[in-house]
Amino acid sequence: MVVEEDGTIAVLLAGRVPAAGLTCQMLEKRLHDKLAAFTDNPQVTIRVAEPRSKVFYVVGEVHNPGVMRLRAGEVLSQGLAEAGGLTDFANRRAIVIVRRRPTENVKMTINYKKIEQGDLTADIPLEPGDTITVP
Repeated sequence: MVVEEDGTIAVLLAGRVPAAGLTCQMLEKRLHDKLAAFTDNPQVTIRVAEPRSKVFYVVGEVHNPGVMRLRAGEVLSQGLAEAGGLTDFANRRAIVIVRRRPTENVKMTINYKKIEQGDLTADIPLEPGDTITVP
């Protein structure tokens, strides 16, 4: 089963069940309770096969734009490498990261030339949901 974008899973007999934000144990109990109406003592086991909540997005002048899985401690240069690196047409002086916050988005413009020249302070850590745009 896959948790859909609306945060639910589809389960035979139980229908669409909210799953987002629940631990495996919480979801097991919720499914057990729903399925108990149809069978005695249903056995439910939930495991996370592939976590997808920690991702970032890369668009623009990179070789492989798309959704990337965020690894612990990953920084901008590593994220761009994961996207196949910059194309010859990339504007290295104006890479934009949009970071989503509950009340407003935070937009950061990064001069990637500084990172290439060894200034690691410009190589900022990525966060889940970041969108990197390479013009």
